[in-house]
Amino acid sequence: MSKRELNDAQKLQVAVWIADDLGLSELQKRLKSDLDLTLTYMDVRCLVNDLGVVSRDPEVEEKEEDTASPPPPAPGPPGDPDRKWTPLSIVDKSADRASLGSGSQYQTPQVEAELKRQRTAATVSSLVIAFLTVGLVGVILALILLPSFFTKSPTLVTYDDSRIDEEQVDHREVNTQVQRQPSAPSSAMAKVIASTAPSPIAVPVPELTHDPSLAFGDGDDFGSGWGSGDGFGAGGTSFFGQAVRAERIAYVIDFSSSMGSEGRANLMRRELTKSLANITHGTRYGVIFFSCIAWNAGDHVNLDRTRGHAVVKGEDGRPFEWKDLGGKQGWKQAGIPQRADWLIASQHQLARSKKIVKEAPLSSGTAWDKGLNMALDMTPLPQVVYFMTDGVASGSGAWARELGGKARSKGVRINCIALMEPRAHDDMNELAKLTRGQFTIVTKDGKHKRVR
Repeated sequence: MSKRELNDAQKLQVAVWIADDLGLSELQKRLKSDLDLTLTYMDVRCLVNDLGVVSRDPEVEEKEEDTASPPPPAPGPPGDPDRKWTPLSIVDKSADRASLGSGSQYQTPQVEAELKRQRTAATVSSLVIAFLTVGLVGVILALILLPSFFTKSPTLVTYDDSRIDEEQVDHREVNTQVQRQPSAPSSAMAKVIASTAPSPIAVPVPELTHDPSLAFGDGDDFGSGWGSGDGFGAGGTSFFGQAVRAERIAYVIDFSSSMGSEGRANLMRRELTKSLANITHGTRYGVIFFSCIAWNAGDHVNLDRTRGHAVVKGEDGRPFEWKDLGGKQGWKQAGIPQRADWLIASQHQLARSKKIVKEAPLSSGTAWDKGLNMALDMTPLPQVVYFMTDGVASGSGAWARELGGKARSKGVRINCIALMEPRAHDDMNELAKLTRGQFTIVTKDGKHKRVR
């Protein structure tokens, strides 16, 4: 087959294949697959010779080495008879493919044009890919940085509450002629001083959900626990005119049989119910009753003083045993001691506690230390204990000193109320003094006499 049987495009393609180091066998396959030309191996070799190029096929190179004379020069391409055709031969066998793609004398103008076109296309593709990559990176950075330019910082509203001077409470002496003062409205109990001065601390404005009773306290009988900066939490209530603010409040109430005389029990139940009704919701509180033993309000008590034995059953049915050891030891718990329970002030729980106070039966005997020790063993400790009794028990002076020291070491304040019993004045006053608490005597007509 002669080169004249190929058109210019086919000749150019064959030259490019040979420049790409295709061997004669591979060139024979490409002619068949791409140009639909079926040639023998010798036809392919003759075609290469006619085109004036030499294949890098090892077989062809060996035969060329054996040939002493170079192949005759090929005639010029059709259509340009005056132009001399320079054979594209490989003089140096070590020359690499780069010599064919750099515009050397061994490639035809068509091959040079095709290689130039390919280089131009590759350059354009690289530039397009580079621009697309830069654009994509710019879009990603914009998505990350743009939201920060539109973020609006929230405005902080602060309040500067000036601390007012602590009010000095004048402690009045016991006076049987003192008349009970009407209660002041709860709205006058606290003064709010607000300022728009800038502050580094943002203070939230609380929303009140509970309205204090208008019958709160006795006007001039407020103790140091109400708004005097003693560090207690926001919960609060009052009992027999003693107003306090605390997060944990324990009641230790005398439920001995002597409370049944002269209307003591009725007065106690009424005031205790009122105090429970005024507890701020969410406050922890505990109610402990005592006689010669102590128990949680609502427990079932089976006391037999003649046999010196008592059993207290809690609400879960678990029994706690007490025994009278006689003498100075008196009544002691046998086995695992009972612990006082903390309750969370809620509408349901407070209603249940008030029902227990109204219906719980009295017991016999009076021992201050049983109920107070039970309160001082609570976990966590109470901040304020309301201790109320109607009688002076044997050993009350020693209990006042012992329990007062114990409570003071634990940081517990004990507010004492003597119900119609002036003889308890000295011991209860000592107990309140040791714990920095309040002391009030309640007369038969229900009036409150503030002692300290």
